[in-house]
Amino acid sequence: MADTYERPTVSVPLFQGGDLQRIEELRAELMQAASSAVVGPRLLSETTPEISGDLQTKAEAHDAFVNEATERARKVTIQALRRGDKRELQDAHPPRMITKTVTGDDGTTRDIEVPHEDDHHGFNFETIADELVLASIRSAFDDDDAAEAFSDDLSDPHFNAILAAAVRLNWEADATIPKAEASLLVERIIAAISTSPDDSD
Repeated sequence: MADTYERPTVSVPLFQGGDLQRIEELRAELMQAASSAVVGPRLLSETTPEISGDLQTKAEAHDAFVNEATERARKVTIQALRRGDKRELQDAHPPRMITKTVTGDDGTTRDIEVPHEDDHHGFNFETIADELVLASIRSAFDDDDAAEAFSDDLSDPHFNAILAAAVRLNWEADATIPKAEASLLVERIIAAISTSPDDSD
């Protein structure tokens, strides 16, 4: 007898108000430090090693607080949609099409219809939101009414967190929830700067 198949699930942390604000502040400080680190084409290690240390320190502070806040946060488990349900939902919310003018190799221009930049997954990101969130959280509640009441009661930031996680879970290869990963990001920033082209003679 084949094992019972379970569709993938992800736990989404809904950070408390004060914690969410502090995370945003720490992220802003980290981005400022990252901007200071990009000093030009020279190697970071050869020019401003103190900035590298400051960047790493801010990243570690960000990650440590995110870990603490995650422990306090309310967690909501979302589940990937069945393929058939996903197709029906996507078909009910076709992407918005916009007109874009393109120039051919011969210099002539023509107008073409392309999906709105927010709808690159193949659906209307604005109109699908409520149904996608509700369908994603349904398995965590006893009935439809309880799931709908929870969804309606969410703040915009918490609703958007669940929505973003649901999109990743159903349409993107990397469905993990971003956690305390700033230190890894900093390592990539430093590596990228350290491999920048040398100064011109």
